[in-house]
Amino acid sequence: MKILKKIISKALALFGYGIYRIKSKNYSAFSAKDHNSEENVNKLYSNDQLNHKEPGIGRLKFFDIVVAFLNKKKMGIDNKSIIDIGCGTGYFLHTIDNKFSPRELVGIDLSKTAINYAQNRFRKYKFYQFDIYNAFPEQYDAIICLQTLEHLLHPDRALKNIIKIIKLNGFCLITVPNGRIDTFEGHINFWSPESWKVFIENTCKDYSVEVGLLKDTWNYALIKNT
Repeated sequence: MKILKKIISKALALFGYGIYRIKSKNYSAFSAKDHNSEENVNKLYSNDQLNHKEPGIGRLKFFDIVVAFLNKKKMGIDNKSIIDIGCGTGYFLHTIDNKFSPRELVGIDLSKTAINYAQNRFRKYKFYQFDIYNAFPEQYDAIICLQTLEHLLHPDRALKNIIKIIKLNGFCLITVPNGRIDTFEGHINFWSPESWKVFIENTCKDYSVEVGLLKDTWNYALIKNT
């Protein structure tokens, strides 16, 4: 048998091919749907070792990029009502409060654990545990939804509810990872810039929309109710 293997290997080598033993990896079954369930998200925010409560340097830099984008596009925030959808523990609202002078700051998130933390950490803002698959009862001048839709099984349903709460002459800014480079297995959706454009335009037909990339890393959609 060994002689036969050597003969086959030499024959294949003549054509630039080879036979190699590949070590197998022990992959555990992983469900992105289960990962993004309300129960599991609460567990993630309850685990101090995973550092989901306090934003790291990378997250804070991302917040600065979003703020710079809002300024570049002249999206007025001062004296406006703002809601952050998928707010987590509330730190982007805190960033907005430090950079601008909004009239009202509201955050909603599926995770009750995250909302409890946000309420205790930032008492001057309003926080609510809420499932965006349901219609939110209020409207706002500016809606922010950062890195959230990629976690949802039905992002179209969520987006339809999101755009309904944009006040007249208001706007919504949404970001998701660029699906061409995103490799996180906990995400359900992976939009390329092209598929992101199609998704946004098909879902927001009655609104003015602009799509593009932030730093080649995140897809964005700027949706206006004009």
